[in-house]
Amino acid sequence: MQWTAPTFPSSTVDELLLCVPSPTPSSSTTPKDKALLSARFEKMGSTWDFEFKRRRKYCLARCRRTIPFSDVIIPRLVEVMELFGPMQDAQTDKPLFNANVWKATRLVLEMVRDGFLSDPPDVALYAILRTCGGPDGTLRDGVVVYRCSRETNMTEGGVHQNLRRRFAKSGISI
Repeated sequence: MQWTAPTFPSSTVDELLLCVPSPTPSSSTTPKDKALLSARFEKMGSTWDFEFKRRRKYCLARCRRTIPFSDVIIPRLVEVMELFGPMQDAQTDKPLFNANVWKATRLVLEMVRDGFLSDPPDVALYAILRTCGGPDGTLRDGVVVYRCSRETNMTEGGVHQNLRRRFAKSGISI
C-alpha cells in the first residue's frame, strides 16, 4: 500500500500533533479508579469523556495509570514514525526524518522492546495523598488523589523547585 504523506509547514506543530493516532485517555487508566470517577461525574450529570477534556489534570491526579508492555507500545510508535517520517519540511523541502533520525528511532524501538519504557509489573508506583471529597468536600465515594513515583522524586525535584522560586526571572538556569 502506497501512502503519500501530507506536507505541513514546520512551524505548525500543533496541527501535526492532531494527526497523531493516540489511544483513548481510558486505555492506560486503572479501571477501578476510572469507574469511581465516572460514577462521581454521573452523579454530577456529566461524563468521563467530557470531564477528562475539561479537567484533565483533575482526572489524572485521581486515576492511576500504567505504561503497557512493549507489545502494545511498539505498534503505536511505529504508526507515529511511519506517519511523520516521510513528511516534508515546508521550509527545507526535505523529509522530517533523515538517516540519523531513522537510526535513533530504531534505537528507541529497541529500548522499548527491552522493556525500559514499561512499568515494572510488581512495583507500586502510586501512593495515596488524600481522599477526595468531591466538589463540596463531603463525598465519601472512594475517589482518592495519588502521587506517582514515576515522576521526579522529592530529593531531585524538591531541591530544584525551591531553588527556582528563589531566583528572579532573569534567565538563570539550574
